[in-house]
Amino acid sequence: MPKGDPNLNIRRWKYLLLIVLAITLFRATLQPFMPSSNIHPLPSSAIVQSGLIPFGFMLFGLLTFGLLAIVFVLIQDGLPGTGMKKGLTFGFLFGMLWAVYLLEPAPHVEGLPLLEVLAYPLADGITIVSLGLLLGRFIGTDSKGDEKVRISSSYAALLAIPIFFIAGRILSYNVFHIYSSYAARPFDTILWASATGLWIGVMYLLLRPGISYKSPLLKAIYFAVLIYGTDYFLFNLFMPLVFDYKIWPIGILLSYADLFLRASMDILSVAVGVYICEKN
Repeated sequence: MPKGDPNLNIRRWKYLLLIVLAITLFRATLQPFMPSSNIHPLPSSAIVQSGLIPFGFMLFGLLTFGLLAIVFVLIQDGLPGTGMKKGLTFGFLFGMLWAVYLLEPAPHVEGLPLLEVLAYPLADGITIVSLGLLLGRFIGTDSKGDEKVRISSSYAALLAIPIFFIAGRILSYNVFHIYSSYAARPFDTILWASATGLWIGVMYLLLRPGISYKSPLLKAIYFAVLIYGTDYFLFNLFMPLVFDYKIWPIGILLSYADLFLRASMDILSVAVGVYICEKN
């Protein structure tokens, strides 16, 4: 859709609102079918106990999917390919990001049946891929561009970003003692951090053309804070929506600080990795 036509731009935002609402409703309809063994070590939040979780879930979905859709609008003009290809790529990248984060080794998932562990990554992944496809179909524009990625930048991104992500996580585990299974399962945890950092590197390579800034520092901040960070902060808000954090040994205030600290450290680590990649 041409940027200069105000009527088409208004229609574009109407499509965005309708898409976000439809995707939120779609994800909400999946929730009653999610398996639950009722052996979760974290108790339900006050929102769940009061029966308000459908309303909380809807607000969370509208905010999360809405901001994710805005990120797509901001970067899609610079991405190569058709609108549908852009949407599919965007949805798949973020759907997989949610999936790998939901599979993080953590005490609250130990002992859960495999079906229950995999249910949320599958449901959320399908939802975000569907979001991407709808955005590509109704909002994305076809672009001509160079789809080739320089080999040197590929190696740099797939080395620098995972290395700094792992380093940031090790620092978070050993110095800040964020909530994790690192002490009990160090190998599994580092393996997960390696896979997650590698996937973030892949995301950067594929979404990098959508960042117009030439400065390595601005490029790193734009990707780490806006593209990756906005979605990741919102992802972390799901936990206190569903579970009561007061049972954590460190207390409720420090528990929320834990969520903020882990997100901040991950974002900082990714930013440093991208900066080193761009300076290569």
